[in-house]
Amino acid sequence: MVLPPAEKQAWLEDRQGAGTAQALQWIERLLAAAGAGATAEALVGAFDRAEHAHRIRLTILQVWARAGDPRADAALQVAHSALLREADRISDAALRDGFLTHIPEHREILALWARRQPGG
Repeated sequence: MVLPPAEKQAWLEDRQGAGTAQALQWIERLLAAAGAGATAEALVGAFDRAEHAHRIRLTILQVWARAGDPRADAALQVAHSALLREADRISDAALRDGFLTHIPEHREILALWARRQPGG
């Protein structure tokens, strides 16, 4: 997986249980490098053309959630909407299902979204 350096570092910090503060710093650097603001709403178009855009959004929302940052909920909304927007362009039902369920970060975004819903 090829990731932007700041996103990769934040992902590693988050996965290895390193300091959340350090992972947050990497996320802020990533957002600044992408020319995005520090709000969840800034994620809407900031990474649409990036390779691994869904992985980037997922990492940001996971770091924010782990830090108890209130932006995490809005970031999940953005990640979910972006994922479904891309999936909606796939007309073949089997391919669309594979896109949503066979790619780990896509599956994780859907799982997080389902847990957020009433009864989830």
